[in-house]
Formats: sequence, C-alpha cells, structure tokens
Amino acid sequence: MSASIALSIVAVSGCSAEFSIGGQSPEDAAVDLIEGELADQIGQPLTGACDDVDDPEVGTAFDCTGTTADGDVIDFVTLIDEEDHISVDSVNVVTAEAVGRFEAAAVEALGAETGVDLDPAAIDCGDGSVILPPSGDMSCTVTDPTDGTVYEATLTVNDLDTGDFDIQVGDPLT
Repeated sequence: MSASIALSIVAVSGCSAEFSIGGQSPEDAAVDLIEGELADQIGQPLTGACDDVDDPEVGTAFDCTGTTADGDVIDFVTLIDEEDHISVDSVNVVTAEAVGRFEAAAVEALGAETGVDLDPAAIDCGDGSVILPPSGDMSCTVTDPTDGTVYEATLTVNDLDTGDFDIQVGDPLT
C-alpha cells in the first residue's frame, strides 16, 4: 500500500478559549487561560508565558507560549477582542478530538484512492493531542485490512484553521 493523499476536513483543529480579564493584565489573563482551560483541552499541564503588551487596546494581538513538562512548546496567538476580554488560540496543536477527525478523513480518502474498504480504525495517529513541529507532521500507522500489514504514515497538517492535510503512506513496519 503506497499512497499520497491531500484532503481537507471542515473543522478547526487547535484549541482556543476566551476570558474576561477583570482586573488582570492581558498577559496574566492569557497565562491563566493557558495553564488552566487550555492545558485541560490539550490534556497535560502547561507553563504559560506571554510577550509584554505595551498598549492593551482592542484589536491588539500578542504571542504566548505554553511549555509542557517534557519541554515541548505550544504557540498561542492572543487577541484583545473587546474591552477587558481576550481570546487565545493555539497555532501548533491538534487536539485529541481533532486527531480523530483527521484519522476519519484520512481513512475515507485512502479508501477512495486505493479502492480498499478500510476499517475506521485502520489509521492510528495516537490517542492524545499532538503538538506539531514546524513541518506540521504527525506520525501515524495504517493497517492494510487484506493482510494485516502495518505501514508507517505521515499526516502533514497544512492548515489548522481549514483542516487541510496530506497523508503519505510509506514502508511497512517490521
């Protein structure tokens, strides 16, 4: 089985949260969101940090990061979207729920490309959220239902907002 497929799924794949700042600075409010609600969405503790905001006006965007215990870094874009309110969106994370949507779309695309009726579990990209490297690659496996051979596969996320991705099935794993 060797295939290279490009496809889009209609779903935002990253994580996001909104927050009413109250008496906090936008940076502190964003760190609270990253270390709280967004860490919960991702499924692991994060240590948040944000750029300083010199002039916190509506429409101001600033960058933040969340670092995992393993040292992986998640990038976030934070926007002051109304008075005393921010929204924080991940730039390089695919949530566990979105991984499942990518897998389902890839099964459908590979089945159509190869003519093989693939089981929904034929593609496995893991059970948790994935922090994407700059390449956008996620390691996956594909199981051929005709003989049980397991192949290595790379699912490359081209655009988290649109769900655009490519999947490349490589050599069998031994």
